[in-house]
This record gives sequence, C-alpha cells and structure tokens, in this order.
Amino acid sequence: YVDLGAIYLQQKRYKEAKAALGQAVALDPDQPDAHYQLGRLYQAQGNSAAAAAELSKVRELHAKADQALASKMPVTATPPNSTVSK
Repeated sequence: YVDLGAIYLQQKRYKEAKAALGQAVALDPDQPDAHYQLGRLYQAQGNSAAAAAELSKVRELHAKADQALASKMPVTATPPNSTVSK
C-alpha cells in the first residue's frame, strides 16, 4: 500500500493516496515509510501541521529502530584500528 500511495501522490491523486497510505498505516502503524509518504501528502495539500506530525512519527520510529539495533550489537566488539594485546 505504501508504494501505491506514493504513486498516487506523484500523480497528484491525493484522495487515493490518502486511502492507500491509511491502509498501510492500519496494517503496520510502525512502518516509517507510510508515515513519511503521509507527511509528503499533507505537505502537498498545504497541511503543514499534519505533515510535521507525520515526519515527527518517522523520526520516532527511526530512533526506536536504531535503539533496537544497538541493543543487538555485541558488547565485546573491538573498535576499528585498535590493538589487541596478546
């Protein structure tokens, strides 16, 4: 639905774009791409407040993903260019 919404947005078919992107968010509320495209849609329609809210959601979701990734990294990793004592 995200790709379909993006195509509709590109074609300036805003009603269809909103429906497709709304479906994408309903299926997966934590999908940043859907919120990003919704932000673009609202901006294209001149709704800056709604656009800002969607883009804020994108930043929030990316921050959560970064935290999840960091928590799965091994804590024993050796930094690049460091010397390991033998």
